[in-house]
Amino acid sequence: MKSGEKMQKRLLLVFFIILVALFSIFGCSRNRVYELEKEELFRLPIGTDDNAIGVKKTGSGMVMFPTQVVYKNGFFYMVDGVNSRIMKVTSRGDVIMILSKPRDGEMVEVSDENVIRTKHRNYYDFDNIGFIAVDNENNMYIENKFIRKIKKESEIELLGFEEQYEEELYFSYILKFDRLGYFQYSIGVNGVDSEPFFYVYKVTTNNEGNLIVITSDEEEKYWGYYEYDGNGNLLYKKSIKTEDVFNLKDIENATYFVMDVYPSLKDRELIFWISLYDTTHDTKEIKEEESLWGEEIEIENIEEYRKKQMKESKNYVRDLLYYKLLYYDLDTARVRSTYKWEERKDQNISSTEELLGFDRYLNGYLWKYAGNNSAIITIFKPNGANITRRRFNFDGDGLWTNISVDPDGSISATKVTNKDVCFYIWRTEKLINAPSERKGIIELIKEKLRELVNANR
Repeated sequence: MKSGEKMQKRLLLVFFIILVALFSIFGCSRNRVYELEKEELFRLPIGTDDNAIGVKKTGSGMVMFPTQVVYKNGFFYMVDGVNSRIMKVTSRGDVIMILSKPRDGEMVEVSDENVIRTKHRNYYDFDNIGFIAVDNENNMYIENKFIRKIKKESEIELLGFEEQYEEELYFSYILKFDRLGYFQYSIGVNGVDSEPFFYVYKVTTNNEGNLIVITSDEEEKYWGYYEYDGNGNLLYKKSIKTEDVFNLKDIENATYFVMDVYPSLKDRELIFWISLYDTTHDTKEIKEEESLWGEEIEIENIEEYRKKQMKESKNYVRDLLYYKLLYYDLDTARVRSTYKWEERKDQNISSTEELLGFDRYLNGYLWKYAGNNSAIITIFKPNGANITRRRFNFDGDGLWTNISVDPDGSISATKVTNKDVCFYIWRTEKLINAPSERKGIIELIKEKLRELVNANR
């Protein structure tokens, strides 16, 4: 063998060793998930005072705590269901506005808006407080829920007489209040430029400050999209059928569920989060039970049947086939792009990664439990490219609730303890606006492929 050929082989071997080392280094850095520290902003004591928040344990063992917390423009807005009120709190924990239903026998004082105060308290005779949303000017939109009884004729005649009965129907309308809690107007149930809402699924405001209301029926087969300007005028309305968004009827032995629906804060668009499940195992089990139905079976046969079922269940893969996002353009009535994850063919799935929400830039946030007191969040761009992954740790001395993605990209949460409610924030917006993180070669290739696939759907 010539010396030149030997040298060439040595160089190739050295190059191969260096390449393997580089892949190992990139692989280790890619799999390492750094922790993002949480910031404790403030705590509110549990109670009924103006500077406290309501928490109550029911007779059945359930804990009632703030049902919704919105972090917007540097303020926390929360629904205190125990005390039937809405509170506006600064990021330092100062309660600066309370809007509540008057208590029995409580004197309602009429105050002057021009009086300078550090705290505003106003009243409104709510039926039941539902969703809340806040616009760019800190105006509040509050869902007021109530039940209306309607008399109906029974479809079955008894002894020649038509029987009448009362059906309870749920209605909602949206109330607008300014930043100090003064009532402005109502939308729906003969309110400003509107029609009544029957079932409000979600309420929010978009980047332009317009109110977005999403409605649905009880079976979630029909959806309504409403957009209103700051004066309560209806700007846009669209009705959508779930079957028009996606059609899985041609897939045998599978069924789907609508996990959630999110309105885009950027465009007139709905994002459907759906799950597809394999029903092959269920169908097989039902057929086996039907074959045994009506026959007299000896005990030993039943035991053998149970052993067989247990053996099959050990080798059986999970029912979930995948999660998928469908970005549905309302103007064109078409799905413009999709995003798929949690595919069953991936054998490395240890726990399910679920959707937490979206920010104003339409970046998505996936949430995955990594232990009793920790979780990993993956943030991805609208084109499907991953931005970053971070580990979130939680203290184990309380009940964590209201974990949500805020419009600016931060993540906020509350922790309920025996004596107070703690408010936390993770400033993930720093990661979104920072330069792209260093990624491995394999991850970069996968990312480019995903962008290409999503762009051509």
